[in-house]
Amino acid sequence: KAWAAQGGQAVRSTRGLRMFMRLVYAMKRDAKNAILADALECGPGGDEAAEEKLGPMADAVNRFVRDGAKMGRRALSGLIARSQRNAHGVVNLEGQHLGHGLYPIASFFNHSCAPNCVVSFRGAALRVHCVSPVEEGGELTIAYVELYAPRAWRRQ
Repeated sequence: KAWAAQGGQAVRSTRGLRMFMRLVYAMKRDAKNAILADALECGPGGDEAAEEKLGPMADAVNRFVRDGAKMGRRALSGLIARSQRNAHGVVNLEGQHLGHGLYPIASFFNHSCAPNCVVSFRGAALRVHCVSPVEEGGELTIAYVELYAPRAWRRQ
């Protein structure tokens, strides 16, 4: 029912629901995961704004999570916002989309339309490769969008 109001996109929403449940359990299992998640950018307005927008999803996640792992609505809404904002699309060598992954350390790379690094995957492991020279101490950047896509699409 939580996803029925989203235009009938049950498959997409249940995938997100499962991912958020896995995040809740990962945070409960290891405090280092919680520290990394808190370091990620939540977005404009922080957890309070996230709760207003994502509170219903947080409620849905908490309905399916065991009692010992449930999170407060605001904290869980913030975690969902952080994961949506910082997730990387996982693709294989043929460019086929395999899913999404949350790689907190990789989330600290800044975006550039002319990046000096690219992201690739070996299985579920994210790898960053330099594709142009970088001066010692220089910033490493990646593209947050597909650079070959039309400009109007990239700016959405």
